[in-house]
Amino acid sequence: DKAEKGAQLVKSLLFDFLFEASKLRLDLGADAGSSAKARAITARLPRCNTTQARVAAYELLVVLAEGCAPNMQLICNQILAMHHQPSPEVAKQWDSQPLVAPRAPCGYVGLRNAGATCYMNAVLQQFYMQPGIKEAILALDNPNMEEDSLFFQIQCIMTNLMEGKQQYYAPEKFW
Repeated sequence: DKAEKGAQLVKSLLFDFLFEASKLRLDLGADAGSSAKARAITARLPRCNTTQARVAAYELLVVLAEGCAPNMQLICNQILAMHHQPSPEVAKQWDSQPLVAPRAPCGYVGLRNAGATCYMNAVLQQFYMQPGIKEAILALDNPNMEEDSLFFQIQCIMTNLMEGKQQYYAPEKFW
Protein backbone atom coordinates (compact mmCIF):
# COMPACT_ATOMS: atom_id res chain seq x y z
CA ASP A 1 0.00 0.00 0.00
CA LYS A 2 1.45 3.32 -1.13
CA ALA A 3 0.21 5.27 1.90
CA GLU A 4 1.42 2.75 4.46
CA LYS A 5 4.88 2.04 3.03
CA GLY A 6 5.25 5.51 1.57
CA ALA A 7 4.85 7.26 4.93
CA GLN A 8 8.12 5.82 6.24
CA LEU A 9 9.93 6.67 3.02
CA VAL A 10 8.52 10.21 3.05
CA LYS A 11 9.75 10.75 6.63
CA SER A 12 13.15 9.30 5.82
CA LEU A 13 13.54 11.50 2.73
CA LEU A 14 12.48 14.65 4.58
CA PHE A 15 14.21 14.07 7.92
CA ASP A 16 17.34 12.12 6.98
CA PHE A 17 18.19 13.11 3.42
CA LEU A 18 16.81 16.59 2.65
CA PHE A 19 16.18 18.55 5.85
CA GLU A 20 18.11 16.88 8.66
CA ALA A 21 19.22 20.16 10.26
CA SER A 22 15.72 21.62 10.01
CA LYS A 23 14.31 18.54 11.73
CA LEU A 24 16.91 18.83 14.47
CA ARG A 25 16.00 22.51 14.99
CA LEU A 26 12.32 21.57 15.17
CA ASP A 27 13.03 18.83 17.72
CA LEU A 28 15.20 21.12 19.87
CA GLY A 29 12.66 23.95 19.83
CA ALA A 30 13.70 26.75 22.17
CA ASP A 31 16.99 24.95 22.93
CA ALA A 32 18.14 25.35 19.31
CA GLY A 33 19.81 28.64 20.24
CA SER A 34 22.18 27.21 22.85
CA SER A 35 25.77 27.24 21.64
CA ALA A 36 26.58 23.51 21.82
CA LYS A 37 23.33 22.52 20.15
CA ALA A 38 23.63 25.31 17.58
CA ARG A 39 27.11 24.01 16.64
CA ALA A 40 25.66 20.52 16.19
CA ILE A 41 22.98 21.93 13.89
CA THR A 42 25.47 24.02 11.92
CA ALA A 43 27.69 21.00 11.31
CA ARG A 44 24.90 19.05 9.65
CA LEU A 45 24.45 19.09 5.90
CA PRO A 46 21.71 17.18 4.12
CA ARG A 47 22.80 13.78 2.85
CA CYS A 48 21.38 14.81 -0.51
CA ASN A 49 23.78 17.72 -0.87
CA THR A 50 24.24 17.78 -4.64
CA THR A 51 21.74 19.18 -7.10
CA GLN A 52 21.32 15.78 -8.75
CA ALA A 53 20.66 13.99 -5.45
CA ARG A 54 18.20 16.66 -4.26
CA VAL A 55 16.29 16.58 -7.56
CA ALA A 56 16.04 12.79 -7.33
CA ALA A 57 14.77 12.99 -3.75
CA TYR A 58 12.17 15.64 -4.66
CA GLU A 59 11.04 13.59 -7.66
CA LEU A 60 10.56 10.57 -5.41
CA LEU A 61 8.46 12.70 -3.04
CA VAL A 62 6.30 13.71 -6.02
CA VAL A 63 5.80 10.06 -7.00
CA LEU A 64 4.88 9.18 -3.41
CA ALA A 65 2.36 12.06 -3.25
CA GLU A 66 0.69 11.49 -6.64
CA GLY A 67 -2.70 9.89 -6.14
CA CYS A 68 -2.07 9.41 -2.41
CA ALA A 69 -3.69 12.07 -0.24
CA PRO A 70 -2.20 10.77 3.06
CA ASN A 71 1.35 11.04 1.70
CA MET A 72 0.66 14.50 0.27
CA GLN A 73 -0.76 15.61 3.62
CA LEU A 74 2.24 14.17 5.46
CA ILE A 75 4.72 15.96 3.16
CA CYS A 76 2.91 19.28 3.51
CA ASN A 77 2.56 19.03 7.28
CA GLN A 78 6.21 18.12 7.82
CA ILE A 79 7.55 20.86 5.55
CA LEU A 80 5.31 23.43 7.23
CA ALA A 81 6.38 22.25 10.68
CA MET A 82 10.10 22.43 9.81
CA HIS A 83 10.16 25.66 7.82
CA HIS A 84 7.16 27.85 8.59
CA GLN A 85 6.90 28.09 12.35
CA PRO A 86 6.28 31.60 13.64
CA SER A 87 9.41 32.96 15.29
CA PRO A 88 8.98 36.19 17.28
CA GLU A 89 12.67 37.11 17.04
CA VAL A 90 12.60 36.81 13.24
CA ALA A 91 9.20 38.44 12.77
CA LYS A 92 10.68 41.89 13.36
CA GLN A 93 13.69 41.43 11.09
CA TRP A 94 13.37 42.91 7.64
CA ASP A 95 16.22 40.80 6.26
CA SER A 96 15.08 37.41 7.55
CA GLN A 97 16.90 34.44 6.06
CA PRO A 98 16.11 30.70 6.20
CA LEU A 99 17.33 29.03 9.39
CA VAL A 100 19.66 26.69 7.58
CA ALA A 101 21.43 27.25 4.28
CA PRO A 102 24.47 25.48 2.83
CA ARG A 103 27.79 27.10 2.02
CA ALA A 104 27.54 29.52 -0.91
CA PRO A 105 28.44 28.16 -4.38
CA CYS A 106 31.42 30.57 -4.48
CA GLY A 107 32.92 28.58 -1.59
CA TYR A 108 32.99 31.35 0.99
CA VAL A 109 31.35 31.43 4.42
CA GLY A 110 30.09 34.70 5.85
CA LEU A 111 29.82 36.04 9.38
CA ARG A 112 26.44 36.76 10.88
CA ASN A 113 25.71 40.37 11.74
CA ALA A 114 24.60 40.73 15.35
CA GLY A 115 23.27 44.23 14.79
CA ALA A 116 26.31 46.48 14.88
CA THR A 117 29.07 43.98 14.11
CA CYS A 118 29.27 44.46 10.34
CA TYR A 119 32.46 46.57 10.43
CA MET A 120 34.23 44.10 12.71
CA ASN A 121 33.02 41.23 10.51
CA ALA A 122 34.45 43.01 7.45
CA VAL A 123 37.84 43.44 9.16
CA LEU A 124 37.93 39.77 10.21
CA GLN A 125 36.96 38.64 6.70
CA GLN A 126 39.72 40.83 5.24
CA PHE A 127 42.25 39.25 7.63
CA TYR A 128 41.00 35.85 6.51
CA MET A 129 41.53 36.72 2.84
CA GLN A 130 45.13 37.92 3.30
CA PRO A 131 47.60 35.15 2.46
CA GLY A 132 49.31 33.73 5.52
CA ILE A 133 47.29 35.47 8.24
CA LYS A 134 44.70 32.75 8.86
CA GLU A 135 47.41 30.09 8.72
CA ALA A 136 49.53 31.97 11.28
CA ILE A 137 46.56 32.49 13.59
CA LEU A 138 45.55 28.85 13.39
CA ALA A 139 49.13 27.60 13.80
CA LEU A 140 49.41 29.07 17.29
CA ASP A 141 48.46 26.32 19.71
CA ASN A 142 48.24 26.97 23.41
CA PRO A 143 46.69 24.07 25.36
CA ASN A 144 46.07 26.41 28.32
CA MET A 145 44.10 28.94 26.28
CA GLU A 146 40.67 29.77 27.71
CA GLU A 147 37.69 29.22 25.43
CA ASP A 148 36.43 32.71 26.27
CA SER A 149 39.70 34.41 25.28
CA LEU A 150 39.67 36.81 22.36
CA PHE A 151 42.40 34.92 20.50
CA PHE A 152 40.61 31.57 20.85
CA GLN A 153 37.43 33.14 19.45
CA ILE A 154 39.35 34.60 16.49
CA GLN A 155 40.75 31.11 15.85
CA CYS A 156 37.18 29.75 15.89
CA ILE A 157 36.13 32.41 13.39
CA MET A 158 39.05 31.63 11.05
CA THR A 159 38.34 27.90 11.31
CA ASN A 160 34.66 28.39 10.46
CA LEU A 161 35.44 30.72 7.57
CA MET A 162 37.80 28.07 6.22
CA GLU A 163 35.94 24.84 6.99
CA GLY A 164 32.33 25.84 7.71
CA LYS A 165 29.58 23.95 5.91
CA GLN A 166 26.85 26.56 6.30
CA GLN A 167 26.25 29.90 4.58
CA TYR A 168 27.46 31.89 7.58
CA TYR A 169 28.98 31.50 11.02
CA ALA A 170 27.58 33.26 14.09
CA PRO A 171 30.54 34.08 16.41
CA GLU A 172 28.33 34.56 19.47
CA LYS A 173 31.12 34.21 22.04
CA PHE A 174 33.18 36.78 20.15
CA TRP A 175 30.39 39.39 20.39
